[in-house]
Amino acid sequence: MNGKDASFALVPADGSYKVTFGEEEFIAFFKEFLRPQLIEMLF
Repeated sequence: MNGKDASFALVPADGSYKVTFGEEEFIAFFKEFLRPQLIEMLF
């Protein structure tokens, strides 16, 4: 992500695909949907 190493995988599973990602990637993605004040409270 943005030139950094990332824990991310897209693999076939049960006739479809499974997406897995690390904690840092999840937090970065989740923060995109939060307001700045809530980010300060949570993180």
